[in-house]
Amino acid sequence: MVPRALFVAILALPLALFLTGCHVSPAEAYPACLNLSLSGPTQSGAPSIPLAQAIERKSRGFTQGLLFHDGRLFESTGLMGSSELRELNTETGEIERSVKMPSDVFGEGAVVIDRFIIVGTWKSNRVFFYDVDTFELIKEMHYPDDIWGLTTDGEVLIVSNGTQTLTTLNPRSLEIQKKLDAKKGASPLVGINELEWVEGKILANVWPTNDVYAIDYASGSSVKIFNAQRYLSEVQHSGDRDNVLNGIAYDQDNRRLLFTGKNWDRLFYFSLCDNAK
Repeated sequence: MVPRALFVAILALPLALFLTGCHVSPAEAYPACLNLSLSGPTQSGAPSIPLAQAIERKSRGFTQGLLFHDGRLFESTGLMGSSELRELNTETGEIERSVKMPSDVFGEGAVVIDRFIIVGTWKSNRVFFYDVDTFELIKEMHYPDDIWGLTTDGEVLIVSNGTQTLTTLNPRSLEIQKKLDAKKGASPLVGINELEWVEGKILANVWPTNDVYAIDYASGSSVKIFNAQRYLSEVQHSGDRDNVLNGIAYDQDNRRLLFTGKNWDRLFYFSLCDNAK
């Protein structure tokens, strides 16, 4: 007679082999690219966002803006006395050149339009225009509100101020042309911070979370496309609650989306799916 324990083990063996053969590793469960139209897990429960690749860097900063322009990567940083405009190496994230902003301003988001890198500020109503090639300060203008994030569709400036409102400005006069309130369902999407224009959508991280939303600039409707919380365990920073995600850059040439955070020692990136439009 076959012992009961052995009999049970024999019966269980085919099932175990079947389950082993059907096993999908965690890495295989993740998609290869980020689809800007999706939010949250798929119907099967599998993740809808890919695993991000990491670029380690030694020169961290209190990142407020991150952007690509003509294959070059720029970063603006904040804090009084420490605010800078930087150009970063696209492969290592290290600083290739930088210029300090006035010590009495808190730098915010940045954008390139025409030949200028435009950098906003918090609580000082000052906007700085730097030459994109030399980092020379060309001019300074007044703007009657805080600027948190800046982006462009190539024609106008689009500005956030930490509320749900996105404001369109003339890039030369800073005259207001349009205001739009972003929505999360029926509720306002409050806390809009850093901005990036990506193939007709505005991507925005929402302070003080690690969430990134895609906003339709015609209607203001939005969808959450990813949360970067899981990457915090890979990042070395001071542990301060302010060191959240802040910085989104679209690398159009390589169809990838970079992101980082305040005082993070890493840049992360996803590839974008071909149907991102």
